[in-house]
Amino acid sequence: MKKVLFFLFVFVSFSLLQAAQFQVRVLNRPDAVPIGAPGYVTVEMTNISGGPVTVAYIAHSGFRGKFEVKRADGKPRHGCREKGHEDSLGPNYEVLPADWRKVKTEDVFEGCKDEPGEYVVQFILSSNDAGGRILDGGHVRMDKSLKAWTGAIRSEELRIEIVTPIGEDKEAYDAYQACMGQIATTKTGSWEQCRDKILSDHPTSIYAAWAAHGLFYGPAEQAVSNQRWKEAKYPERLFIEVFPAKEETKTLLAVVEATLRQQPNFQFLTDMKYAQVSLLLQLDRRKEAIQRLELYSKDDNKETSAWAQKYLEAYRILRKEGKLKD
Repeated sequence: MKKVLFFLFVFVSFSLLQAAQFQVRVLNRPDAVPIGAPGYVTVEMTNISGGPVTVAYIAHSGFRGKFEVKRADGKPRHGCREKGHEDSLGPNYEVLPADWRKVKTEDVFEGCKDEPGEYVVQFILSSNDAGGRILDGGHVRMDKSLKAWTGAIRSEELRIEIVTPIGEDKEAYDAYQACMGQIATTKTGSWEQCRDKILSDHPTSIYAAWAAHGLFYGPAEQAVSNQRWKEAKYPERLFIEVFPAKEETKTLLAVVEATLRQQPNFQFLTDMKYAQVSLLLQLDRRKEAIQRLELYSKDDNKETSAWAQKYLEAYRILRKEGKLKD
């Protein structure tokens, strides 16, 4: 009996040691999502071992992170498209440095026609393969000296509600569904036309807010590449490289400002504040853009105040150097 307890203790201790090499933390999540709207969850994966960690990606069992979504009532989800093989988080074999950190954002409801109700969401970072296979000159060779990390780390369990829209949101949702239904029947038109109709006819709806965010930035899961303004090395470009206003710029600005006024819990509100400043500059309304920057530089949200202060300082330097005129 003592031997059994000893081996059990060793096994549990080893498992905890393996798991302790990584940490998964939720950075952003919604509490509730209207049906048909995206539900973006952002997680941060970090190496907390204090040193480099070897990981391996082999077929379907290697180092990867994925979201797991289930209905809280245990019933199956509806209309889910078959997803492709999840992307691995690295090449065939890799040594992650001690300061390794990766952020992943994903619409956890994308690909399914989920009905209203409560859903349980969790992110899992895992690997079942200790590695040993290396791609060498187009051939795979074994190196048993390589011992990659195996284990599974789960984020906290999230409860997210999909709700039935009401008021303006319901009108926008119904209008979009009717437009898409007409396209399916007549085989003419495009989903972009339906989106633009929501932007123009229902600018205060949550669906217009998401449409505007997508037009300005692209999908939220591409945040790292599409939102470099947050860490811009040359913030002065915001004022010097102003792109000409397009036909939809005024419509887009109207939706962005409606979102800022009426959707205080919008998931990416700081993105919309930057979009407002940029769109005002495109419309040659610099004075208003600077007023917004001054306001946002004192924002309670640290991320918002940080980028606003940076761009405001860049503007002041350009004015001082005579590179910008009133």
